[in-house]
Amino acid sequence: MKTCKEMAAYWNVNERTVMKWCQNDKISGAVKIGKIWQIPDDAIKPSDERIKSGTYVKNNRVAAKKPLPIGLSDYVRAQKEYFYVDKTLLIKEILDENNVVTLFTRPRRFGKTLNMDMLRTFFEISNDDTSQYFTDKKIWQCGEHYRSFQGKYPVIYLTFKDVKFNTWNDTLQKISCLLQDEFNRHSEIISSSKLTEHEIKYFNKIINGVATSVELTSSLKRLSLML
Repeated sequence: MKTCKEMAAYWNVNERTVMKWCQNDKISGAVKIGKIWQIPDDAIKPSDERIKSGTYVKNNRVAAKKPLPIGLSDYVRAQKEYFYVDKTLLIKEILDENNVVTLFTRPRRFGKTLNMDMLRTFFEISNDDTSQYFTDKKIWQCGEHYRSFQGKYPVIYLTFKDVKFNTWNDTLQKISCLLQDEFNRHSEIISSSKLTEHEIKYFNKIINGVATSVELTSSLKRLSLML
């Protein structure tokens, strides 16, 4: 990684121009750490559309407009099909702070669930190569230390954004369904020789939707221990 001053000398432009390119996302992979921009060594110099007279050549190319991911909580789809603001440095912040619990308080439509899914996609073990969804994002430019966490952990992911019922019985039934889905997502651990017969029996009760409300209260803790 190089500084703006170093890249300015390499590209034969002034440092202020390089800083402006970074601020306007003209340089792929540029990331601001503290007050200093860091630029990948193999970054491509942005094209300068000025001509010798000092005026600018009009660019007739119109970029295809992508819709905003309003109400969308699928990170993979959002960053691919929609206008997505790169928030992957949240991953770096969480790793650096190393908190036991992190609480995010934001109003509706601030992207809380989308960020949760981004974290799940980054950290979760998967049969697919999920690194492809981050190689062009800022977290990937932060170094091997942060890249080493990608795709290495089992993740429990729950969102209650659709739990909107007027009675407690309906609410509990919906939460039970969410837990069923999440246990099903990790159903491969049933074949593990490390689970006891009691744990397998409990696991199946959750999946089959026959667990009591008391058994549901410890479901996340017990799934964590099993994983």
